[in-house]
Amino acid sequence: MVAIDGALLPVPDCPANLTVFTRQRLGNGTSGYPQLRLTALVACGTRSVIAAVRRNRDPRTGAYHPFHAQRRAVVRRARAKDGKIQRDPELKQFIQRHLDQRWSPEQISQALRTCGGRKSIHPC
Repeated sequence: MVAIDGALLPVPDCPANLTVFTRQRLGNGTSGYPQLRLTALVACGTRSVIAAVRRNRDPRTGAYHPFHAQRRAVVRRARAKDGKIQRDPELKQFIQRHLDQRWSPEQISQALRTCGGRKSIHPC
């Protein structure tokens, strides 16, 4: 079984992008930035689809409404607390110091994994 998902992603407003990506037409003109239309076909298990449909059914009628399901998913996805980096000043300082030294996120992540055997500092 497969699922189709998609999104519109704004890309930087530069001449090179304008030759490849178009601006979306809105009711009052065009959008501010060119947009990349991304569509993905994802393999998933039957049980995952059944669980998603059951979780997002209308409690009154039992019917599945995709727009209602999307709104409920956005509410569930919202973080109720700050992320690990915001909660840990030492971790935030470590990351910022290495970004200032022009380290890549991959290099910082690897350094965190091996940083004195301290497992809790890893942001993932």
